[in-house]
Amino acid sequence: MKEQYREYGSILPCGGRGVRLAELTENKPLFKVGGKELIRYSIDILKPEIVKRLVLAVDYKADEIRQWAALSQLPYILHFSEQTEPGVLAAIVAGINYISEDSVVICNADEIRFGFNLADVIRFHENQGTLATMVTTYTDRLYRHRVIEIRERDNIVLKTRLKPEEHRGDPEKIGLINTGFLILEQRAFDHFDSDHNRDWGGIINPLCAKGQLSAYVNKKIVYFNVGTPKEYLEAEEYLKQNS
Repeated sequence: MKEQYREYGSILPCGGRGVRLAELTENKPLFKVGGKELIRYSIDILKPEIVKRLVLAVDYKADEIRQWAALSQLPYILHFSEQTEPGVLAAIVAGINYISEDSVVICNADEIRFGFNLADVIRFHENQGTLATMVTTYTDRLYRHRVIEIRERDNIVLKTRLKPEEHRGDPEKIGLINTGFLILEQRAFDHFDSDHNRDWGGIINPLCAKGQLSAYVNKKIVYFNVGTPKEYLEAEEYLKQNS
């Protein structure tokens, strides 16, 4: 018997300038890694039998994103949103205007996640009952990531720290990190706080403070945040070795 899920909408923030990758590309979401656009790695895990609606939150190079999406014939109800203020939080707030579903998947469009199964994440989120679920995995070089501390008995996120510098001197240390993938109930948007932070911190930290953020933990996920030329080369090397 086929498992039934709620219908989900999705927002992909894809309007950033990608300043740290500027020497390689002027349009980060469409930059090819392993012969495929970065944005495609995120879209490909949004299974259309679960995610019905896709909002591309555009800003910088918006026309190029629109043209690429039109040519790609994506299997979703497709919308484009445009933000009026800077930051990821503003991109998501603009995108939510196009979402009619009660549950929303939010996924960075410039990251790669291997070993990811959307159905498993959805099942965890629906059983967990919190307003939000963050997908996490274990990795090293913690100074590159948002490091997560959870309560082991129920996977509630207790604290997050963005790119903690003290780990730069110990790059081999392993820790739990965010992979740039969130599931939110629409009610979670009431807790966003742009005064706290205009990027992911303004979304994640208020929910964490209220005990409404869970962590789906999967050690098998291999994650790349392709933010710099060095990280791009690491992703390329992994893809070459695991093609």
